[in-house]
Amino acid sequence: MIRKYSYILMMVIGLLGLTTTSCEDSDDFNYLISKYYLKADTSVEIGGDYGSTAELNISSDCEWTISSNVSWLNLSATSGNGDAVITLTVNTANSSGDKDTATLTVTMKDDTQIKQSVTVTRTAGESTISVSPQTFSFSCVGGTQEFTITCNDSWEISGATSWLTLSATSGKGNGTIELTAANYEDKDNDRHATLTVKNTTTQGTKEIEVTQTKYAPTLTVTQSEFNFTADGGSAQFVLACSDAWEIVGIPDNAWFTISPSSATKGGSVPVTIEVTPNTTANSRSCILVAQHSVDSSLDKVITINQEAPGYALTLVTPSDGKIEFPATGGQEDITIEATHEPVVALSSEEWFTCELISGPVSNLYTYRVSAPANTTQNNKTVSISFSLAGASSQSVRVDVEQKATDQYLNVGNEEQYIFEELGGQATVSVAAYALWNATTDASWIHLDVTTSQLTFTVDTNTDTSPRDAEITVYVVENPEKSVTFKVHQYEGTRPVISIGLVSVEKNSITVYYHFDSVQPVDDAGINISTDPDFATNVWGTQFVHNDGFTKFDTEYEFTDLEAGQTYYIVGYAVNAVDGYTSNVLTVTTGGSIPNEDDNNPPSVD
Repeated sequence: MIRKYSYILMMVIGLLGLTTTSCEDSDDFNYLISKYYLKADTSVEIGGDYGSTAELNISSDCEWTISSNVSWLNLSATSGNGDAVITLTVNTANSSGDKDTATLTVTMKDDTQIKQSVTVTRTAGESTISVSPQTFSFSCVGGTQEFTITCNDSWEISGATSWLTLSATSGKGNGTIELTAANYEDKDNDRHATLTVKNTTTQGTKEIEVTQTKYAPTLTVTQSEFNFTADGGSAQFVLACSDAWEIVGIPDNAWFTISPSSATKGGSVPVTIEVTPNTTANSRSCILVAQHSVDSSLDKVITINQEAPGYALTLVTPSDGKIEFPATGGQEDITIEATHEPVVALSSEEWFTCELISGPVSNLYTYRVSAPANTTQNNKTVSISFSLAGASSQSVRVDVEQKATDQYLNVGNEEQYIFEELGGQATVSVAAYALWNATTDASWIHLDVTTSQLTFTVDTNTDTSPRDAEITVYVVENPEKSVTFKVHQYEGTRPVISIGLVSVEKNSITVYYHFDSVQPVDDAGINISTDPDFATNVWGTQFVHNDGFTKFDTEYEFTDLEAGQTYYIVGYAVNAVDGYTSNVLTVTTGGSIPNEDDNNPPSVD
């Protein structure tokens, strides 16, 4: 069955072929009967300024080519195979003031009768030009500076002189131009030049003013110190001088070269330093002087440094760079990996010994540190430095500490510290020959430990009872060695406030109110609200105002209330320390008295 349908399809294709030979050729008909597919955008719009771009989309399953009838349009590709996006770029601005068009023809490579035209419409361009900066000043030595041109078309520069040269005098689009001034020896007058940068399409121009100052003795270098690795290498700096100059101090058989090392007239020149590999065991340096032929006060010092070859130094053990001995003393080893035997340097207090016991073994050097028993009440410390001769930057250090024979601890001279109810702060001096710390059994005491003192802060006592606590200072390595002292604080300042329900009627509520305070109360009363958060609709009564009471009891009836409404009632008291509130009663008018617990509520903040 499949073969049958294939045969029929071939017959149809053959008949179409016969029909084709007897018909007049047409692009559309060829497009339909071709065994390939080719289609492109029929129109594209592009800007008129130089550098404007647009895209042409081609959809195809065959090879194709593109031709153009204008020179002002560049194509990113003029041939291809299959689908493609071609970037169109304007290479010349449209300065005519009106839009214009170009025609592109996309043609099938294997069947040139299959083609499609594309109309590209270019808008009117706006040809511009700008220059930055537009003023330059050179010293008599001369030198090189640069400026930028921003242009959407072709440009050219005029006005260059024999003493002022340009890296380019024409171009298209944006560009950066180097401006080089020669040495100037006139001692009387500055000299000037004017450059004109012109847009060749619109004839628009920008001017650049250049001034070179008259002769004045000068000598400058862009870099005066150079550091090289043992492998050597090269470096360059610019020497600018108004007159003849010379670099002196280059030794015979020098391990470096300088070119040029002198000049017979002024100017700005690049100077190159070439350094050979260092095959000695030490680092090396050379100090040179760039001499001005007229004024020696302008001379410049140039320093060349080179590292020693192959120097490396690493601390293997102890990895953290620390050794700790007990008071009884002992021995510990230090292992160094180094390309040469290290130089050992000890600090001034030499209560121990440090000696090389092996090495080099695979570039490893082992040193043994021995400490005798410490019979003093002071901890001992010392530092050991290991370095390489000729490479001072290669060094490591080990810090050694030995504990005191007795963990001495002395804490102040008070056995008890007493605080008022508002709290406060106290400082206790601590003398110890060991690491110490402190702890307390009270959350209302806060400790701050420094090297030689303990500062503790006591919070305000808000309870109505006094309170006591202990602080213990102890040696970290031996907690049994400790000193404990007591802290006592008087009763707090928070008044005891309570309210309870006495009776509730249809339109009234009667409550009792009580407070008991160590501190005199300046303001006290009851607030009532229909808002449980007391944010709105709050009113009430004030019992105490600047009366200095410490105790107060009363009953109070709220009248003219709405029947069946739920009310929230709270007692308050204010003293010199803070304001405080009681529990909150929730009562609905017209209801019954709550249970006994509600009638005798606890005091809460």
